[in-house]
Amino acid sequence: MESFGGNGGKLCLEAFCHTGYNGAQSQLGYLGASVELYLASRRIILISYVLLFSVNHFLQIHLLSLISYFLLFLIVILTLPVLGKTNRIVSLGMVLAGSAILLVTGTSFSIWLEAFSRNAALAALLITIPMLNIPFSYGDYQEQIKMFAKRHVRSPLMFCFLAMLLSHLFGLIILVGAIPLVYHLFSENAKLYGAEKQFISALVHGQVFGGFWSPVWSSMIILTAALNIPWLQFVPLGIAMSVLALFSSMVRCRFSLKRSHAITLAREDHGRDDGKILLMIGVLTLLPIILIVLLNWLTGLSIITVIPMVSILFPVIIAAFQRRWGAYRSGMGSYVSTRILGVKNEVVLLTAAGFFGKALEIANVQSAVRYLIPEGAAQVPYLAIVSIMAVYIITAHFGLHPVVAGSAMVVSLDPAVIGLSPYMFGFTLMCGWAIGILLSPFSATNMVTGGLTAQPSWNISAKMHGLYGLVLLCGIAAILTILARFL
Repeated sequence: MESFGGNGGKLCLEAFCHTGYNGAQSQLGYLGASVELYLASRRIILISYVLLFSVNHFLQIHLLSLISYFLLFLIVILTLPVLGKTNRIVSLGMVLAGSAILLVTGTSFSIWLEAFSRNAALAALLITIPMLNIPFSYGDYQEQIKMFAKRHVRSPLMFCFLAMLLSHLFGLIILVGAIPLVYHLFSENAKLYGAEKQFISALVHGQVFGGFWSPVWSSMIILTAALNIPWLQFVPLGIAMSVLALFSSMVRCRFSLKRSHAITLAREDHGRDDGKILLMIGVLTLLPIILIVLLNWLTGLSIITVIPMVSILFPVIIAAFQRRWGAYRSGMGSYVSTRILGVKNEVVLLTAAGFFGKALEIANVQSAVRYLIPEGAAQVPYLAIVSIMAVYIITAHFGLHPVVAGSAMVVSLDPAVIGLSPYMFGFTLMCGWAIGILLSPFSATNMVTGGLTAQPSWNISAKMHGLYGLVLLCGIAAILTILARFL
């Protein structure tokens, strides 16, 4: 309703001036009914899309796939009017540019459909992720979390570390889904410390640095297969690099908190922690991860596909266990009436970005990626490593998904020619992949975060993390240059 508020006052005045009080009341009643019909349509289509898309992953019926993609198309069309001006321009720009490329290349309808549906699973994930927080409304858990923070996590630095750690651990399995999960869990707490900006950085860094060793990141899946190197071989160095990166982020966070005059909470000695409630909070936090891992293992479906299913089932399981069906109905009512409509920026932006990225692939842009490596880089290992990682940043800023740049380099570059072993070459590609996601305004991480915080994604990528990301790239490149002598 807020999106219509600005025009609502104008319409009210015009209606009153032209038709008088009774006429104005009639017109406003019609306007209100139209808005309610619009919002109800969005709710029904969003819910129908998620249910149909999830069910069809088991049925694999082509007609149902077409219907679900049509519903996603309606979601985009109906959501565009309520996007912020900047996000609307960016989304339309990517769709128009992608359409122009596909028209010029003369692609078939099936390719258009593939391009549009590229991020369909991610859209379903983002629509359903808020459901994971419904069980936190079954009890006074949010208040207990706040009180626990006041008693034990009084420092804003420790609070940001906690948020970063959870985002990192969850992100290892549920990928970008970790950001909205932890955001909804702790966003209110961040206001207590006056550390909202640092909290957002902690979420992004925690999730992105999981790319150094997570088994489900596309970088790890593609590179281990292409280089024939087992995932476990990358884990020790990946964990070590994650620890160093997280440490650097905490150092940056400490200076940022000092500049922003964040608040250290006063000690509250009165009252005691409720052990049962804290235990239940732990269960509510960890059980979704366990369910996601089990379903992924039992069904063989991708993590991104499994998360929407768990998001739907998890509140039901907890409600049945606690016998809190009234609280479940209340939580679902709040989700359907309000929270589901708030998932707008990220769904439209990611759908448009997937469409644009696929169009760039069709145009064979990836064939030119290898030419971004400077000649003579092989003679200077540090320059070679920096160049490889910089390719991700350059291409990502043109909307090219890291999958394209990474796949192109792994097949077109010979590690021996640039003075690296296959192992160090693969790990260099992985590090560049993660930093490219951190700095790209088109990455799912920054788009989702921007959607949650009502900021343009380039504010999250360039403005918030630009300098830090470049310094991090240079630092990691220096470490890898030293390690390349031994590995």
